[in-house]
Amino acid sequence: YSQANISNILIHKIHPRDKFVSEIEQLAKKYKNIKVEQLVSTTELLKTSLVTIIIRSTVGLEALISGSKLVVYNNRSQSIGFNYANYGLATEVSNNNELNKLLSNIESIKTPSNEQIEYYIKTKDIIKNLEYVITKS
Repeated sequence: YSQANISNILIHKIHPRDKFVSEIEQLAKKYKNIKVEQLVSTTELLKTSLVTIIIRSTVGLEALISGSKLVVYNNRSQSIGFNYANYGLATEVSNNNELNKLLSNIESIKTPSNEQIEYYIKTKDIIKNLEYVITKS
């Protein structure tokens, strides 16, 4: 698909500990292209996702495996998690202006090769990160 054929829909998957649910739901009421999901599994959402935006999340790994382009919104608010951009697996942005510019040209978002993703999965860093996230959650 060319970018012109993509319907610009932002789906926000509610995290179990999401503190901003009401604010996000208000945005979804205001803008028709924002949808809030609580019941659909992440796996199902990723099957049709062209781009996945995370802060620091294990969903990033799922997105890479599913073939979705990955954007890390690094607002420096979280220390837990893994910055996939440090490994060349994602494109990093640090503010809304950068994110808007990036999303206006989806083709500019990094698309790692399967070899890069496999190498990343095989390194001990991913196991160490997952263990850290699980024990700190």
